[in-house]
Amino acid sequence: MVLFAHGKQSSRCAKPLTTNMEFKAFRQTGELSDITVIVNKRQFHLHKFPLFAKSDFFKALARSAMVDKDLVELKDFPGNDATFALIADFCYNMDIEVSPKNVVPLRCAAEYLQMTTPGNLVAQTDEYLQDVLLTSRFTSLEPVIQVFKSCCELGPIAEQANITGKCMKTFIDVWATPDDKCTKKAKDATSDRVLDKLVDMPLYHFMQLFISARDQEIPKAILALIAKKYLSSIIEAGSALPIDSDELNAVFDSILLELPNPVELLQGVVTTEWVITTLNMAWIIQCKSLSVLLQLASRMIGDFTMRELIKMTPALLSELLQHASCSESCVPDVICDVIDRYLYEMASRNALTVDTFVTMATLTPVDFRTSHDLLFEAVEQIILTGDQLSSSERSRILEVVDFRRLSEDTLRRAYEAEVVPLSYITKASLALCTKLRAELETAKNTIRYQEEEFQRIYQCASLTSGTWTKDSNGEIVDVRRRPRSRDKLVLQVSHIKEKSPVSMEMTHEFIEGKLAVCALSDATPNPLLYIFNPFKSQLIEVESACDGKIETLKVNDAYRKFETGHSFWPYSPRRTLST
Repeated sequence: MVLFAHGKQSSRCAKPLTTNMEFKAFRQTGELSDITVIVNKRQFHLHKFPLFAKSDFFKALARSAMVDKDLVELKDFPGNDATFALIADFCYNMDIEVSPKNVVPLRCAAEYLQMTTPGNLVAQTDEYLQDVLLTSRFTSLEPVIQVFKSCCELGPIAEQANITGKCMKTFIDVWATPDDKCTKKAKDATSDRVLDKLVDMPLYHFMQLFISARDQEIPKAILALIAKKYLSSIIEAGSALPIDSDELNAVFDSILLELPNPVELLQGVVTTEWVITTLNMAWIIQCKSLSVLLQLASRMIGDFTMRELIKMTPALLSELLQHASCSESCVPDVICDVIDRYLYEMASRNALTVDTFVTMATLTPVDFRTSHDLLFEAVEQIILTGDQLSSSERSRILEVVDFRRLSEDTLRRAYEAEVVPLSYITKASLALCTKLRAELETAKNTIRYQEEEFQRIYQCASLTSGTWTKDSNGEIVDVRRRPRSRDKLVLQVSHIKEKSPVSMEMTHEFIEGKLAVCALSDATPNPLLYIFNPFKSQLIEVESACDGKIETLKVNDAYRKFETGHSFWPYSPRRTLST
């Protein structure tokens, strides 16, 4: 009788497969044994009749022309001696327990021994496998993982029995099932516990599953997560035990080069620490997929902590920074900040040579670095903490720094520390004076322009409603006022027309102490209040009487100004405006 179990607990029992003859005692004692079967050097003293009754292999053996039919050694037997012991018990009509851990060797061994008649061991193990694979889709994938690992151990014979393919199909079907409340699926399909067990398998079988999952178009995030997990397991194993570099090359290239759009997919599931660890390993073995990891690290260059950056050798970091500088997503300030922080940290540790400093500091174009303050601090550390530098070495590192791009505070500190020749500081100070003088002149011109613009376009009058009157030359000559409130300074400034079209009249107010241009539209039923910056001609805020979302004008959109002689709408703000 076969007892089927998931783990330790039986789920159901099968009916006895033989007659009611009692063979148990003979199986246990070996009394009257007439055949000896050897499996993995272990001898089983058995009886021919129970074996012949269940196994066509032993039945054919009895009819063969073998010299010694009483001693049989089973070579290339699937499983091990423990598997054969269970099969022997089954032949003697004894209860055996089948679980996800032993069902594959039992099924393959039953095939080997030709136990294929209806209701025999092949049929019963097939039925159990089907039950495990189907139930796991809705409960947990762990039993399927146990079955799949047994397939990996047995290799081709499990593939020939199509057990390997059925396991892979179960994984893929569960991963492809969308996560929603209406669909039942194994809740642990992508859990760390399940994936950690799943990736603990040889590369050949992992790639079988990985490529099948890719071709079946499972969610790309799951595919990337599986790839990340497997690479992590290989790197951890390599740190514990030596792994041949050719084997590591095969693992990295097989996974990363088979992954569709690897940079985009991995970026969504990996951490910066994982990227650094994996990149370091790829740099050591110089695999073909190193370029993929360099692209990935380039996109995340600004996210690395200093603790992670110093794990890279200067040569690797230089390669990464060159790669990042040439990428489409290059942000010069970010790249320069990474370089300068790394150089400063390494200089502080007295672990930076002059050659390395010069090489890394000049990786980027000159105009990438807007400030040289942190770069100078690295130079300062090299000079203060390093051994005796020759005059040529000192000159080399000082020439890298553009002293004209140092801040006033940094220049002052450099002067006080007396670590650089005064000629560098003098030239930089003169350049700073020239720069400040130019900025001051620009600021004056800007203020002068805004004052002229205000005087030319905007004219003030104390009113809250009224009509502008112009003479034949278009000059404002009078304002017929109907004062309603004298605590607001109101002024008509322009007329707005939009594509919609929206027509409105403009006024300006001093809101919270700042000059702003206000427009009240004639939109019905809910008038709209627009507040603009009069100098930049940009919309600052939009308010509606119904607090709705306004799509006509967008915040920060520019507007056009027109002088107009039309009467404007009475201004009714929803908040108190101060003069």
